[in-house]
Amino acid sequence: DVCSSDLRTMKLVESQARRHLQKRRGSIAKISAGRLSRLVSQAASLVPGSTCLTQALAGKIIFASYGFDPQIHIGVNREEKYGLEAHAWLTLDGEVILGQVPDLSRFKPLSGSSLLDT
Repeated sequence: DVCSSDLRTMKLVESQARRHLQKRRGSIAKISAGRLSRLVSQAASLVPGSTCLTQALAGKIIFASYGFDPQIHIGVNREEKYGLEAHAWLTLDGEVILGQVPDLSRFKPLSGSSLLDT
């Protein structure tokens, strides 16, 4: 089942990121959004099967637990040279904080993706 597989991967990315955070800080006090982004990306690289979607979902949870409120975006690209492809990323105050890829603008955000935001 793809959904349960993605959920397991998301939880692994989240737990790896939290493990990294606990090793690197004494308290939950202050951590920058940039630092959190790097840690989520590092953790995702340790989890087989991690995708942009699982990283964005885990990142959303982790950022929220530190008081940030990022927006999750899911976009698609249907250009002939790429076929059909999709990508997920997080933004905070209009800046991409997780899931930056070259030519991100080729992905057209799905209008319903804002439903994932609180």
